[in-house]
Amino acid sequence: MPAALIGARWLHEAALLVLFGAAAFPLYAGADLPAGAAGFAAWRRRRLLLLAGLALIGGLAWFAFTAAGMSGDPADAASPAAWAATFADTEFGKLWAVRLGLILVLFAAAWLRASVPRETALAAVALGSLAWTGHGDLPEGALGAAHRIGDVIHLLAAGLWLGALWALGWLAWRRPQAPETERALRRFSGAGQLAVALLVLTGLLSAYAILGDPAKLLTTTYGRLLDVKLAAFAGMLALAVLNRFVLVPRLAAGGGLGRLRWQIAGEQALGVVIVAIVAMIGTIDPGS
Repeated sequence: MPAALIGARWLHEAALLVLFGAAAFPLYAGADLPAGAAGFAAWRRRRLLLLAGLALIGGLAWFAFTAAGMSGDPADAASPAAWAATFADTEFGKLWAVRLGLILVLFAAAWLRASVPRETALAAVALGSLAWTGHGDLPEGALGAAHRIGDVIHLLAAGLWLGALWALGWLAWRRPQAPETERALRRFSGAGQLAVALLVLTGLLSAYAILGDPAKLLTTTYGRLLDVKLAAFAGMLALAVLNRFVLVPRLAAGGGLGRLRWQIAGEQALGVVIVAIVAMIGTIDPGS
């Protein structure tokens, strides 16, 4: 059950993160992007539909395994009665009913070709709601409230970065020499810098609120997993800096395309690792 729960969490969280970033990408990458990059609008719409579907599947599986854990009977993962009781009798269930409903609305919005701001707003609310499915033993008062707000900002910043990487990858492979590709890469650098700053600040706040003592980064399983996450984040940051200040200028001069493609793929791979670690961390007692 723990492995299945971690897998469900990973699928749900990864889908929502990339969904938000892909939805928001045209807002800052350029209003001309969907029209200028042939096929980008169609690719983006297909990805939104796919990601919403994956988020729904992962969310249902996460809910099912959690309902079974609450009852103590693994068979309750497939029990309609256990599902109904969890939805009706717990705050967790009510939150999931809202989130899964949002995902269905988002799927419909993408299917009906809603505006980019509307799709982005729906994706942001669905992703931000993950902040209320973390550990329940958070501090009370101002620190607890700050942590919750910080978690929402952390999720949105992570989604902005991770989702954009998939859009940038499409452009680098499908439209490598198009003017809008270079513009999108340059415009993403500003959004990426903001995302990194927010991730660092909110990550420090979260670690302080949950762990308290910095020594726990080395003495607890939770802390050691967080160390691995930080190492993967540092790797993503190093690749992003290299892309922005070395490879994008070379692209403008007609070179560096092959390396840029593979470094975007490297960032994507490290992002997958980070979300997997987040899924594992969510099932572990911070004190263990």
